[in-house]
Amino acid sequence: MGVPAYPLNVLAEEDCLCLLAQYALRTRNFDAYPNLKVIGEDIVKKCGRLPLAAKTLGGLLRTKNSPNEWKTVLNSKIWELPEHKSGILPALRLSYQHLPSQLKQMFAYCAIFPKDYEFDKDELVLLWMAEGFLQQSEGMKYMEKFGDSCFSELLSRSFIQHSSGKESKFVMHDLLNDLAQFVAGEICFTLDDNMETKEQCKISTKIGHLSFIRHKYEVYKRIKVFHELQGLRTFLPVPLKSKQTFYLSNNVLLNLLPKLRCLRVLSLSGYNVYELPDSIGDLKHLRYLNLSRTFIKWLLESKYSKIRRNAQGISRLTCLQTLPKILVGKSSGFGLGDLNGLLFLKGMLSIVGLQNVVDVRVAEEANLSWKQDLDELEFKWKSDIEDSQHEGLQISVLDMLRPHRELKSLIIEFYRSIIMFPRWIGDLAFCKTVHISLEGCTKCMFLPPLGQLPLLKILYIRSMHAVKSVGAEFYSNGSNLEIPFPSLEILWFDKMPEWEEWSFSYNVDRRGHFPCLRKLTICNCPKLASVSNLRLLHLHNLEIEECDDAILKSFTEFPSLTTLQIQNIVGLTHLQKELMNGMVSLQVLEFRNCASLVPLWKNGITPENLSSLKRLEVWGCPVLVHLLEEDQRLPCNLERLEVGLLSKSGEVALWPEKPYISQEVGNLELPKACAFFRG
Repeated sequence: MGVPAYPLNVLAEEDCLCLLAQYALRTRNFDAYPNLKVIGEDIVKKCGRLPLAAKTLGGLLRTKNSPNEWKTVLNSKIWELPEHKSGILPALRLSYQHLPSQLKQMFAYCAIFPKDYEFDKDELVLLWMAEGFLQQSEGMKYMEKFGDSCFSELLSRSFIQHSSGKESKFVMHDLLNDLAQFVAGEICFTLDDNMETKEQCKISTKIGHLSFIRHKYEVYKRIKVFHELQGLRTFLPVPLKSKQTFYLSNNVLLNLLPKLRCLRVLSLSGYNVYELPDSIGDLKHLRYLNLSRTFIKWLLESKYSKIRRNAQGISRLTCLQTLPKILVGKSSGFGLGDLNGLLFLKGMLSIVGLQNVVDVRVAEEANLSWKQDLDELEFKWKSDIEDSQHEGLQISVLDMLRPHRELKSLIIEFYRSIIMFPRWIGDLAFCKTVHISLEGCTKCMFLPPLGQLPLLKILYIRSMHAVKSVGAEFYSNGSNLEIPFPSLEILWFDKMPEWEEWSFSYNVDRRGHFPCLRKLTICNCPKLASVSNLRLLHLHNLEIEECDDAILKSFTEFPSLTTLQIQNIVGLTHLQKELMNGMVSLQVLEFRNCASLVPLWKNGITPENLSSLKRLEVWGCPVLVHLLEEDQRLPCNLERLEVGLLSKSGEVALWPEKPYISQEVGNLELPKACAFFRG
């Protein structure tokens, strides 16, 4: 099978040798392994100093400790196989050849993923499980754990890589995707948009695992050729997770799927499917059925009876590990007590409908503190409930839902106790928590002491309507901290209409407040006018939207700020000197919908001082008629000037009494600049 050519970057020999040492020996060089260095140098030469080859070979050699084992790899006959026939690098074939047989099967299955496709680890493990690849070894009780270990092994050998776009996603390098397709042969197949209809008609009847790039409207004509695939085990539209809704021809459900009697994996995720045909019950080998984000409300138990999707009896599945979401019923359906025996739940658990809990003892029976493999928890009440009788009950329920100390992410929505949050929220014991979101807690008057959490990196606070002041209670509950929020990187306040003051009651050292904070966003806080002595020495991105213009005077020390976005500040007439002083690193400056903004620069502030500024955008400022005073010039390193929807006339000038920008662009004398004007 031929594959397309890719341009490959090579490393210097010494750099490639260090990369090999890093993956094979977990060290930076061969200084501690002189008996392996010469062999390593020869291997680097044979793999052409390609980084991908060095990584995969390093993963292979990590399991081999003696010089003789390294020499076996060096002298393998696979190096002599002609590359031009298969297009597969010998180093990659050699690395694959040394995989354990089970890992070979699991890697080859990944050929069903299109190139550059980002996939979830847990999703892939479930697919492996459904296909029967996770035959457990002695002492390995749970298939999911075995699958996790297999995935980690492929990752450590660089057959799978972390996605550069999303931390939680994974990808396969194009060359490794080619290798997977090569070793899978005709068994795995991906139907993509580049295939002509004639090519589709020629697909092999031996195909066992099939994926296809889904279309918005999935017509029957495109996939009717699948009728011939009587041995098909995998029917997988991709991407598996998408917010978009797709439309599937009824012919697929009624005429195609019933004929695929060998199916083990069937995904209809994201399609506008309202019900399943009875014939689905005839797919006796089906082990994986994905109906997420469909409109199905009933699941078929058999051809003659139906059960609710949120079925009772789940509590008896004592080995259950994945349960992403439960809906708590009032008198029937799922109850919190049903979680009691599910001790092996892992990953994410969302508990929705907590307003239906009327007995605190039921929340205690959920026994969340014993579920140590749960990484993420979401607690959600109904958004439109206004029942003061249950406010005291809510804090008791949330208190009894205290999770284990290893929790990494916590989301609380529409909790409405007027008293406070339970003491466990912000407790120092939760030393692994990295993400917290509090939203719609409209009656809570004070924030919990989240500053005590040593690893908290991301914090979202939204729709806290009763909070008027943020101060000492936010940073600690009296514990002796060196500095609050030592790891926080992203802080977001939104829709806090009564918030007036943000104070800091502790002394800071040379690191300032929030020593790791990179992004701060404050939106829809119209009464916030006082922020006392805030020093954010490492902040990179600041966004202020729909706030009092007085807040800008409180921000004084931002030596690392690179992006400043100001939106919908009605009373803002000009840039505050206090704000602009010391912004030596500012690269992006944006103004949007500031109705009172007249001159940008005033009180001794000059644009020339912003020597690092590369992009300036001004939008929707109707009384602004010129950007600069007569004696001012744009920053010398400006690369992009974008203005639009400004004065009532639809035109704006750079200087007073000068032509409008649309006429001046050619005379800016800014060789690096690209200017845009939209009236």
